[in-house]
Amino acid sequence: MKYISALVGAVTVIGAIFIAQVSADESMNVSSRASVGKVVFLVGQAELQTDDGIVMPVSKGMDIHEGSRLTVHDRSQVGLSMIDGAS
Repeated sequence: MKYISALVGAVTVIGAIFIAQVSADESMNVSSRASVGKVVFLVGQAELQTDDGIVMPVSKGMDIHEGSRLTVHDRSQVGLSMIDGAS
């Protein structure tokens, strides 16, 4: 029984390390793409979906990367400042 407990504990630790690595890789993928703009204000709620399918909440100051999609919820507004000067 002690052997099985130790094995389950080891598998749990390995799983946690794998999950942490996947999260780090996803963050690196998002930040390595070309930034095309930045969120300058947010009223309400919005979500950003990367071209890899990763969905995350939008926050003020967040970079918007090429290939991303913004979804703005009802009664919400998002202001963007694009690299070409458009807003």
